[in-house]
Amino acid sequence: MTNWSMRSQAFALPLFVAYMVVLEDWRRHRTSSAVSSGRRLWLLPLLMVAWVNLHGSFVLGGVLILLVLAGESVGVMLRTRRNGDRAPDLASLKPLLMWGAATAAAVLLNPSGPGVLRYVLGLLGNPAVQAIVEEWQAPAAGTIVGNLFFVYAAVVAAAALFGRRRPDAVDVLVLLAFFWLALGGERHVIWFALVSLPFLAKQVASFGRTAQGEGARQGRRALNLAFLGATGLAVVLSLPPVKQHLSLPPELRGLVSADTPVETVAFMRDDERRPERLFHTETTGSYLMWAVPEQQVFVDARVQLYPLHQIEDHMRLSAGMAADSLLDVYGIDGLLLDDERQAGLLEWARGRPEWEVRFKEDCCTYLVKRSMPN
Repeated sequence: MTNWSMRSQAFALPLFVAYMVVLEDWRRHRTSSAVSSGRRLWLLPLLMVAWVNLHGSFVLGGVLILLVLAGESVGVMLRTRRNGDRAPDLASLKPLLMWGAATAAAVLLNPSGPGVLRYVLGLLGNPAVQAIVEEWQAPAAGTIVGNLFFVYAAVVAAAALFGRRRPDAVDVLVLLAFFWLALGGERHVIWFALVSLPFLAKQVASFGRTAQGEGARQGRRALNLAFLGATGLAVVLSLPPVKQHLSLPPELRGLVSADTPVETVAFMRDDERRPERLFHTETTGSYLMWAVPEQQVFVDARVQLYPLHQIEDHMRLSAGMAADSLLDVYGIDGLLLDDERQAGLLEWARGRPEWEVRFKEDCCTYLVKRSMPN
């Protein structure tokens, strides 16, 4: 539930699912003729070109390929041992190995080349992200997100242990790897949900009798199409150009959240005393970069781009701690404050004659530093 916000990760989710579909299709048909053994694996590098230019989660596509390749190799060796063969027949894995290498090469097709890997590794180890951003924190029991995650994981584990269908090596590796990933942060839970849901469906289906005949297949196809249609309609209705015309509450219909300082920024844009160095929240920083590109910002929602000490100073200053010294250190001459999140600094500034309120709306207050006589 914490991953369905409008950001670039949303474009990565269908690409991840596409990787799952292509790899599952190859697994089902890899023992067939050499002509069709590659199946749709050629799609993997093409999808990677898009993925690596959209979101840092592209590395999970490579993880999926490696896990499937490792699991299938284990399966081949186990069958070889069980059948008493002298050597495992790994020839059927060559198409995945070949297209996996092509996918790795496709990662380089981005403006940063191999530097994109350094970016991802740096983000994963960034202390500001790990210590401050809530969605990078581990899911905790006692919270809504944590409780749902652990209950769902227990259901998946029970289905694996007691289902009539025995999990294979790929199932085990993929589930364990993405469960471990989800334990590291709330933002990773969605990837575990995506890989585990098809497995869970298979396990649940193993308890019942399999419907036979063309009529049953047609019924399942119709149900799938109805589900896809309903999901597609929900996506269309949630698009900004559409939802603003629906009969929804204002907080759901609007294109921006209620705490976005739209009126204040519009006033500040034309203010003859507009500050050069403005202090604000990280979300306001993101909005400012879109609404007033020429305005310098103190921080934005991509906290990994800023030094940890600056993020810590931002938190202290927002609370009104060491305001005099920190404002001087950063040369701040303007404040665009969230009345709730930065109430400490707002209270401090209102008690100082050198700070003048220039504009006020429901969510925030805009102040500019006066030139005080000596």
